[in-house]
Amino acid sequence: MNWTGFWLILIQHQRAAESIDASPPYTIVDCSGAHPQLRRASQRNLKDAQALIVHAIDEAVKKSNGVLPKSRRNSMRIFYWATAATIKLLNAWRGRRHFTLGLDILETLVLAATREQAELTFEEFVDDWLYGKCRLVVGRRAAERSGLLRSFDASIFEDNENHLAIQMEAAGLLTQYSDATRMVSTGG
Repeated sequence: MNWTGFWLILIQHQRAAESIDASPPYTIVDCSGAHPQLRRASQRNLKDAQALIVHAIDEAVKKSNGVLPKSRRNSMRIFYWATAATIKLLNAWRGRRHFTLGLDILETLVLAATREQAELTFEEFVDDWLYGKCRLVVGRRAAERSGLLRSFDASIFEDNENHLAIQMEAAGLLTQYSDATRMVSTGG
C-alpha cells in the first residue's frame, strides 16, 4: 500500500508540473532534524508542491471552460499531503509539516530499490534511486543536481545523508562494513 500511495503523489506532483510547463519537481527531505534551514526548506517545498497542484488544476479547468467547486479542488490538494502523511513521507498530520522518511516509506523504498538485486551501495540508493528515480533530495549530490547548493551549504545535505544512514542501520536496512562500505538491503 505504501508503494501505491508514494507513486500516486509522485505522479500527481510530476503531472501537475508538466501540465503548466514547470520545471521537473523534487522533494526536499529532512532526515536529520538538526538544521533549521533544511527544515524550513522542506516545509516550503511542501507548500510549493500543493500550490503547484492547485495551479495546474485551475489551469486545466480554465482550458476546458469548466467549473470546479472549491471543495473538489481542495480535496485534490489535500490528497497530496494526506497520502504523504499516511505513508510517513511527512512528519505529522497536523501542525508544521515537512517531508521526512519514516520507517514505513523507507522500508518500501528499499524493497523497491533492491527488487532486482540483493543489495546496492548506500550512495547508489541515495543518488540513483532516491533522487534519480523518486526525485527525493537527501544528500549533497542530489542537492547539487537540483541547484540547491546555490542557497544552501553543502554540509547540511552531507549531515542529512549521514543521519539517513544511521536511521537505516538502526532499522536493519543498511550494513556498514569495516572498509567503510555501506550496503542497503532488506537482509538486516
